[in-house]
Amino acid sequence: MASLDLATIGKLFTLADADRDGAVGGHEAVTFFQRSGLPKDVLGQVWAMSSTGAPSLNNTQFGSALRLVSLAQANGGFLPVDQARKTLAGLGPPLPAPKLSGLEHMGMTGGQPAGTAAIPAAALSAIASASPIQAAPPAAVASPV
Repeated sequence: MASLDLATIGKLFTLADADRDGAVGGHEAVTFFQRSGLPKDVLGQVWAMSSTGAPSLNNTQFGSALRLVSLAQANGGFLPVDQARKTLAGLGPPLPAPKLSGLEHMGMTGGQPAGTAAIPAAALSAIASASPIQAAPPAAVASPV
């Protein structure tokens, strides 16, 4: 499996940025991150924590989202908020690249995290055509020092 280094993040960002505008918008993010097999609510948490309220992800925010997806996959489809904050602050352990279905040629083995079900192709299409992920704003949190 590929490591989650800057080169890998850059390749995945280019793949996710379907309209080549230098940002991964909500629709592009849904289309791309559904490959992870994570539940929609977990992907909503990933979006909320990595976008910091922006309507799209830049390369750095996209890298943060990838790390959170990897963390959630490592935790059986659940995103532990305390570990996620540490990961975003650069204090978490190194993480492998997330498992993304359809990207096996890049070393990112597909498959479903433990405790999650495969999403049928018709449902993925419906999700991709839906509006961007909407998540409730995170509760106020003290910044790590």
